[in-house]
Amino acid sequence: MVIQKLSEGFGNMNEKYGNLNVVKIAGGSIVEHPAIFSSNGKNLFVVHGNCIRSYNVETGELVTVYNGLSKDAAGVALHPTHPDKLVAVSCVGEFIEWECSSRGSCVRKSQLGEITGKFVVQSFSLVQQQDEETPCVVCVAAVSGQNQACVKTFCSVSGKERNLFGKIRVDNHNKSLAVRQTDGEILLAGYCNKPKTTLTFCVSYNGSETKETQVFSQNKMTCVACHPTELCVITGDIIGCVRVWKNLLRKPVYSSYHWHTLPVQSVVFSDSGSYFYSGGGECVLVRWLLDTTTGRKFLPRLSSEIGHLSVSPKNLCISVSTRDNGIQLVNSSLQCVNSIQCFCWSSLPSDGKYLLPVEMTTDPRTKALVTNGRVGHLQFFSVDQRNLLFLLDVVGRNYLTQERSKKIQNTDVVKFAFNSDGSWLASVEFCEGEEKVPQELRLKFWEYNKVSQKYVLNTCVENPHRGAVKAIQFRPSANNENLMCVTAGEDFKFRTWSLQESTSIYRKGLVWNSENVGFYRNIPIGDLSFSSDGSLMAIAFGPTLTVWVPGSNQLKCSLTRPDAEEHLSHVEFGRRSCVHLVVTGSKLGIAVWNLLSVSLLWVVHFNLSVLVSDPISEVVAAFSDENDFVIFSPNCPDPIFKQNGLISCEDSQIVNGVFVPHARQRNSNISWQSTSQLHFFNSKQELFSLEHSTSNVDTEENRNLDVLPTESLKPKTPYAALLAQQSQSDVIDTKIEQHKHLGIPGFETLQELLKSPAHSMPPLSLVSHSLLLSFITGANKRRDDPNSHRELSDEDDEEMDYNDDSDKEEKEDQTSERRLENTKRELMSKHESTETTSMAADTEQHLLRIQKKPLDWVSELLT
Repeated sequence: MVIQKLSEGFGNMNEKYGNLNVVKIAGGSIVEHPAIFSSNGKNLFVVHGNCIRSYNVETGELVTVYNGLSKDAAGVALHPTHPDKLVAVSCVGEFIEWECSSRGSCVRKSQLGEITGKFVVQSFSLVQQQDEETPCVVCVAAVSGQNQACVKTFCSVSGKERNLFGKIRVDNHNKSLAVRQTDGEILLAGYCNKPKTTLTFCVSYNGSETKETQVFSQNKMTCVACHPTELCVITGDIIGCVRVWKNLLRKPVYSSYHWHTLPVQSVVFSDSGSYFYSGGGECVLVRWLLDTTTGRKFLPRLSSEIGHLSVSPKNLCISVSTRDNGIQLVNSSLQCVNSIQCFCWSSLPSDGKYLLPVEMTTDPRTKALVTNGRVGHLQFFSVDQRNLLFLLDVVGRNYLTQERSKKIQNTDVVKFAFNSDGSWLASVEFCEGEEKVPQELRLKFWEYNKVSQKYVLNTCVENPHRGAVKAIQFRPSANNENLMCVTAGEDFKFRTWSLQESTSIYRKGLVWNSENVGFYRNIPIGDLSFSSDGSLMAIAFGPTLTVWVPGSNQLKCSLTRPDAEEHLSHVEFGRRSCVHLVVTGSKLGIAVWNLLSVSLLWVVHFNLSVLVSDPISEVVAAFSDENDFVIFSPNCPDPIFKQNGLISCEDSQIVNGVFVPHARQRNSNISWQSTSQLHFFNSKQELFSLEHSTSNVDTEENRNLDVLPTESLKPKTPYAALLAQQSQSDVIDTKIEQHKHLGIPGFETLQELLKSPAHSMPPLSLVSHSLLLSFITGANKRRDDPNSHRELSDEDDEEMDYNDDSDKEEKEDQTSERRLENTKRELMSKHESTETTSMAADTEQHLLRIQKKPLDWVSELLT
């Protein structure tokens, strides 16, 4: 037995890769700040970290990314006098301006006064004084960590502070201040909840005269908004009441609009100000009429709690930012018409629960990254296309909103696993029990239906274990032979599940049933892993590693370190040349066992938090609580690559990682990423990868989106996918005849015919010819042609003679033959004309033949 103990962790690297950059692939919040619409309402500008994204409202597609800020943006706004310019301010006071039509090029950048290093900007607004050419920035700035903030005003060009509103205190977040400007009048409304709730109204007239009033409230306020034209303000509070404040400069009065039971999270006026919207934790958008407290309409069952609201010009669309990191676009009829969904969230970091209870893995079919989505859902995210493919509703229940005095628990997905080819999916859903409410625990098996292209529930097992499920894995198998799934629970046992014929009289076919149960000395169970060929199964029981034969549950060996004190949290079998090795990990370090010699190969001290293995190669990645990162092979303690402090611990912590196989073969400068790409996830729910400093990485921020004009973004439909951007052909273009008529041929004639009562209509033999000719473009053109005037006159004379003759049928046959001869002569003379004219003549000849046929069936339809 060879044991190598490294008290200081991993040793020197075996290979040199130079500098590897941490690249943001996806994730991050797009709902932290309210989105705004462009001046024409066609684009939506969204804050995403230190950049601004522009989305097309009609299609939901990403159009442009505006970069230039070094820190996260504190909001986005349109220039007050030049609405074609976009403005953003970072949390450290960077002011930047873009041309909306320039596709992301910066126009001007400056620094706002004393913000750097002293204050943190939470939100901002732009105001324009009449005697100045450049706007002023009104921002909410506060010392980091304090509950209160102050309102500061700066010149956007020089960055000097201006005393426009005096000293106003507000809460330290981005919903405590609202600013509106109309015709030189600037209205500001802000609230501060400590030490007591105070609402401040301030009106400035051209920067020369300022009036301020204050009111006090018993309920803590949560949001505020200003009327677009009048001196009117709406506020939302913690008890769910919306108040409309008027007579602001004298003695403010209010009217209450109460429907919400939870705190109101956002309020906004319509563009005209005749009504307003509110939203909160009920997942319901409410539209109120300003003149009455009872006139309201609802849009219920949104995907999650509402965080921010904004309205487009002319009230055409409402942007609803929800806590699942999505934006719902709602039309004026309160119907969801589109959505913008980034990396989907199931919970927020402030919720206090683990962000990704099911961790992360890849779908063997689509190579998509799969993890928790909305509550009760799994999301399939394509790392190549950088978009959300779809959400799988596992729980199948409506989301239960919270109550004021009680926290409601929703059933969520806690574990899941795929089989080797992705044809089967096993999921575990769990809900903690409360007083008089038992806990919920279900194990579900889903089969992928190739016809419907979706997963279909096959088996549902209630309470497969006593307590929660700790781990779940499918045994690797070729061609889906001898499928087996293993679950490990808090009852210190593991169960094996296999496909068997159903014995129920209500259903026939294969279903999943429990086959065996195993345990080891009544010790708590932990992680489990299968060997690459599925012949062995390694399960952690406390500090002991046990190896079993999956089919018979025969214990092959149990391995325990002499100095082991802490339970094993991670177990991974080696791949390829390391199939005989098993990697175990805990907070004390990483250990590798050799199953051939039943001995400990090596041990290193490492504060392990995340351990993931590449399903294709033999490399293993490990992350520590301090965000230290190491890549190693189980057969050697020397790391392939290591880096301390991969990301700053002050900003976030790495919570998960996964190797995603490449969808197509590519040349990588990093040998351990030649088959798969390592992605890791932090506590801010951002997805990162490691790339070489010289490689050209395709991220959401550096894509060449300038070549995609907004007008060219078409909906993602099967027919739109068939349309090419450009096309070439060797066929010589012929000159197409331009018709002079407008509208549909024959439409007017048909309308005139249908206007007459059925009993007064003339015989069909009299009207059929003119009706059929009206549908022929060539005939209509000949009627407008001066050269054919004589021919048409002869035909008209013949028609009149025909009408006056007593023997109508005989005259009709002669007229038809004459018209047929005229048509033949015309076709012979225009043999060299365009193809369109020839087709029209053929159509006319065909219709003339139809005219000779009996038309009794038409008369029956008309009667």
